[in-house]
Amino acid sequence: MRSWLPAALLLALCAAALAQPGGDPARDVQQKLQALEKAYQAGILSQAEYAQKKAKLEEDLAAMQPALDEETVKKLKALDAALEAGVLSRAEFEQKKAELTGRKATPPTVANPLDVPAPTRTAGKLARYTDPDGRFQFHFPEGATVQTLPDGMGAAVAHGKAGASVLVWKNLKQGKQVVDAFSGQIRDQWKSFQEIRRGEGKIGGLPAVMIEFAGVNLEGAASHGLIAGVEAGGLALSVSRIGPDGDYAALEPVWEILLASFEAGAGTEDAGRPGQLYRHPIGFSFWQPAGWTVKEHDDFLQLEPPDAASNEQGPEELYFIIGDTVEGEGITSADHPQVAEYLDEFVKENLTPALQRSGGTKTMPISKGTGVIYDWRTKSPTTGKTVLARAYTVILRDHGVALLAFGIEDRVAARDAELRRIFASFGFGEGAKDPALVGTWELTSSQTVWNKGLARADERAKVGRQEKSTFQIRADGTWTHIYVWELLVMGAGHSLESGPQREVAEGRWSAGNGVFYRSFKDGTWCDEKYQLRRTQGGIELVLENEKTQRIFRRTGD
Repeated sequence: MRSWLPAALLLALCAAALAQPGGDPARDVQQKLQALEKAYQAGILSQAEYAQKKAKLEEDLAAMQPALDEETVKKLKALDAALEAGVLSRAEFEQKKAELTGRKATPPTVANPLDVPAPTRTAGKLARYTDPDGRFQFHFPEGATVQTLPDGMGAAVAHGKAGASVLVWKNLKQGKQVVDAFSGQIRDQWKSFQEIRRGEGKIGGLPAVMIEFAGVNLEGAASHGLIAGVEAGGLALSVSRIGPDGDYAALEPVWEILLASFEAGAGTEDAGRPGQLYRHPIGFSFWQPAGWTVKEHDDFLQLEPPDAASNEQGPEELYFIIGDTVEGEGITSADHPQVAEYLDEFVKENLTPALQRSGGTKTMPISKGTGVIYDWRTKSPTTGKTVLARAYTVILRDHGVALLAFGIEDRVAARDAELRRIFASFGFGEGAKDPALVGTWELTSSQTVWNKGLARADERAKVGRQEKSTFQIRADGTWTHIYVWELLVMGAGHSLESGPQREVAEGRWSAGNGVFYRSFKDGTWCDEKYQLRRTQGGIELVLENEKTQRIFRRTGD
């Protein structure tokens, strides 16, 4: 509890608290509201305390006002809708509301705009964006679209003509430098640029400096902006919100969620360490130490250190990354009993059935949650040495993912620190996208088979099959495949038709290095090689796997 209240503030609080009964009750409440505002600005009250007390006082004040007529109530509802749609700024809304009701407009809050302890509007599901290079992550409403900016610049989410962004400034090292450079660019472009205030705060637990400003943008619209600069792992990042007043206000829910959930990722933590970020096209990423190689297999990734130990019988240490879906199973942590059972079965079937789980489980904090470490041990029948299997396990985006180490215990234990750094960097963001794939693609084919073994034509049977596949590949990372087929059998004066049969599949997609990856809603994956080619008939998409090759044509070409 603070005991050093500024004298002026203490007097204001006392005046509000000691208002004598029998005077103007509404005026008394107004005095309390003003004192409350000053207490919040001075940092005496938290945002939650301020909001709770203010709501109660405004409720008391409303009860003292005469009832509003039906016409005024309708206008107030229309005013609320205009604010929600972003047609009015908060200041315009408060002013017009005061004119309708004859009540004093609520003064604008001048508290630190970075002080957002938790999202205040979280209707609907949230999605997480993870920077492809592992430098930051944040949440956003599932209906919003986040764009990964080119050349590793960062990411942006738009609402109308306003946008929130996280940018990485590769040539700067300090948050203040970022704020000055970014706001300087805006100052040069806008008319009537006015700096409202500067301040300090925290974003994602990191110290931040900020500037808030207003002006007229290049299109002549009254606009608002807020830029905060943070430093993490030797990098300087800006977190900003800029746009015309109406769209700026409408972006508030997205901004609140972004601020409250922002985290600097493993990419910044590993800055300066020798290595690089490995990023699979499906969106899975981790820090790859210098000298280590990654081999991609159908169901797992194999990691090989540069000095892997081996003997005449073979390798003495092996390292893999495995994963499986847990969607719909209620598993949110890697210490869930079903995770342990799955891993028990996996190591016994794929490594050796002699392995027995030992030593209990250990936890470790990582950049995307809490990891759990499982151990299994057995004795080598040939050397008598202890063999260790160790799984560093975490739940990421409805998938259980594990870094699995297997070998002579001394060898595996010697790499524990490096394995922990790899594991701590695990991330699952949006997969790579090839924008040329976005569109609707169709494949139509028909087959007819005759039974020519019979001499008489009227006794021969004909089987016809017509198929149509339609791929809808969307820029938001989702896909839908509609497969329609029909069977016709004719012979000996009879015919049989199956009628149109329709199958629909959908999920998410990514593409990179000539491979098209698709995930299905049941958590399974498939991948096919792809190529795009231009023909006289239009653009074709060729999908090829071990068994088939299919050629789709983009509709509208």
